[in-house]
Amino acid sequence: MANEDAQETRNFCELVERLRIATDISQRVFAAMCGVSRIAYIKWITGERTPRPRNLEQLRRVTTAVNRARKAGELPLRNGAGSYATRAREIIAIVNNYKS
Repeated sequence: MANEDAQETRNFCELVERLRIATDISQRVFAAMCGVSRIAYIKWITGERTPRPRNLEQLRRVTTAVNRARKAGELPLRNGAGSYATRAREIIAIVNNYKS
């Protein structure tokens, strides 16, 4: 049972990474929205570590919010205009609106 849970979590983390790439959100920004470091996020998606239950729940909330914002066409595209920091703030604000 524990092995099945671990495999399910790994599969979920792989899907999260695909969504992150598809929405062109950096690992640093995605990790920040989840309340963890970029290193912790990388360890999750590579299967080196498994998120703790509270982190897994936050990851699910952020992923759901990002997906909703993507479907609504609200995520800013990277088009060379504006700074990385500005785009990161915009993404975080939009996703936070969808988390509530």
